[in-house]
Amino acid sequence: IMVNSAYPKRFNKLKGGLAEIMEKVKQRPELRMYELVISKALSGQYQGAKQMREEILLIHQPKTGGHSQSRQQAKTRSQKSSSFSKQANIPPARNRTVQPARRSNKKKKKSSALETITIILIISLLYFIYIYSQIT
Repeated sequence: IMVNSAYPKRFNKLKGGLAEIMEKVKQRPELRMYELVISKALSGQYQGAKQMREEILLIHQPKTGGHSQSRQQAKTRSQKSSSFSKQANIPPARNRTVQPARRSNKKKKKSSALETITIILIISLLYFIYIYSQIT
């Protein structure tokens, strides 16, 4: 998303691969500060979005003496969470969130179709009663 916001139009693929995208990141001053995070994200080194978010927030923290400590704490947290997810054999977050969304869309489609059929049946029944009352 960050690269796409810096380059709204598509750029031609010359060499291909991660190296070319990283060159484009280095060319834009607004992306240079996120170069490490973008590189890790494109190479799939994050277990989830939370890890990436923490590193982005670390970039924006003021650079003081405690900054290196907070980076070490973030690395420790990410290592703990990655080892925990490996032990539990939990799939990455992006795989878990896709499936429930598809299920809810199917449920919405089924429920909306059921509502439409119910409304049509009720209106038809009322119309039939009205016609019958006019005849008799």
